[in-house]
Amino acid sequence: MRQYVGETVPTVAEQVYLHRIMILPDDEIDIMKKKYEDGTPFKYIVREFSKDNEEVIRRGGEIGWIPRGIFPEYDYIIFDLAPNLLSIEAQSIESPPLLYFFMIPDKDPARPIAQEELDQLKTKALKDWLNTKRKEFNVSANFNSEVHGWLTKQLSVSTLKKPEKKKSRLQELGILQKKKFMKNSINIAILGLGNIGTEFVNALNLQTNSIENSFGYKINIKKILISNKAKKRTANIDANIITTDPHEIFEDESINVVVELMGGTDPSFSYVIQAIKSNKSIITANKDLIASHGKEIFELAKANNVSVFFEAAVASGTPIISTLIRDLSAANIQSIRAIINGTSNFILTEMDENKMEFNAALALAKDLGYAEPDPTNDVEGFDARYKLAILSSLSFNTQIKIDDIYVEGIKNIDTTDFNYAKELGYTIKLLAIVENFNNGILARVHPSMINIATPLAKISGAMNAIEIKADMLGELIIQGPGAGASPTTSAILNDLISLIRNQTNSIHSIPNIDKNIPLIDIKKLNLDSI
Repeated sequence: MRQYVGETVPTVAEQVYLHRIMILPDDEIDIMKKKYEDGTPFKYIVREFSKDNEEVIRRGGEIGWIPRGIFPEYDYIIFDLAPNLLSIEAQSIESPPLLYFFMIPDKDPARPIAQEELDQLKTKALKDWLNTKRKEFNVSANFNSEVHGWLTKQLSVSTLKKPEKKKSRLQELGILQKKKFMKNSINIAILGLGNIGTEFVNALNLQTNSIENSFGYKINIKKILISNKAKKRTANIDANIITTDPHEIFEDESINVVVELMGGTDPSFSYVIQAIKSNKSIITANKDLIASHGKEIFELAKANNVSVFFEAAVASGTPIISTLIRDLSAANIQSIRAIINGTSNFILTEMDENKMEFNAALALAKDLGYAEPDPTNDVEGFDARYKLAILSSLSFNTQIKIDDIYVEGIKNIDTTDFNYAKELGYTIKLLAIVENFNNGILARVHPSMINIATPLAKISGAMNAIEIKADMLGELIIQGPGAGASPTTSAILNDLISLIRNQTNSIHSIPNIDKNIPLIDIKKLNLDSI
């Protein structure tokens, strides 16, 4: 049947060499247009502004040769567009309210249609023919029979063979795909309802309508896992979604996403593993979990075709994880120096600028909510070590074990040290440093004297900053808030939005940790060898 109907589809047709950019209505559209008019190559504009799937962005917006019918909703724009001009805006049918702008560098009035596009056009022709015949003969039945069921199935199911597991060109570009989340809603479960969990629930309740209006999906909180139902909660939630049984979450097939906010690795690791095996994507702010078990989690997520997002695990509201995974994947990173513990940086800033002794500065940090009642992880450098393990693994695609990273905290620093440092034109910061040498990776966390004229020296209070050096990039510094519930919640919400964007385009955000680069033991370091 498909072959017969498909004979009406021409094998040679007018085609255009299509490029596209996908952008939000509130983005800087005028700036984007001005840059193109001023001669900026389209591919650079795509990489700066586009919200398209990662493969299209990587290709600089290039889709390739397209005949009529591949983008039927946009044919009237695409095929009337003059070469090298930017089209008018067109609302995305699949991902409202995102907008498309098209550009065509070349046209061909009679070009052979590639087999994949031809197959898609034949399938469309078959579906159109079936729909026409349904209307023409009023195919229906008012009885419940095997014949009725068989006939309905034949009229609704394409006879196309199932595609192979390897994605085709059109699937990679997000044109021909199965959209896992095209249901108008995403159902999430939250593991943990402590300070961060409560902040996230309240923020999500406020943002749900905005997310639905912007991306077309309603976010539903289906379950929240807690350990103590008797504890008073300040989160604005329905008591019916509270549970103490994690299996209610894993066994609920309607739940798409699990947001893990428990902290630690036990039982969070086993819960995350069970969620992934139940085909649920993961969002987590848990640095201990990712630093200790990231590689295993990523590999399992790939096997189950789900995503893992963990932006909040390292620098709270500072977007370093997405930068490393998406934007710097080809940058050939050589080193990272980072201030990634807001508590320690706040204490050192007070000691430097206000001449406070360590204990007084720590007490102030506790009063302001920057330090935990037990500040050991922060002031001993353990928190920064977890975060450095994650940054190192992502930067060099190799598993870095936490215990192999040298660590020294700030408890032994006093104001005398700052006085001597200032005389030399330096200040003191707790730095997390990783460097890639010919014979391995050197990673460590310790107080460091740094020149007061350098950008990292100017990072004060609870702020975070990451300095990245790469062969193809030079030096890049990313800075932002590094402590507090609000920046962390913001990062978690951004991960949820990123997941929506990626799943809409069948993209799964999973880093590769597939190399085996040795870690240099700093205690046995021979400077001549590196």
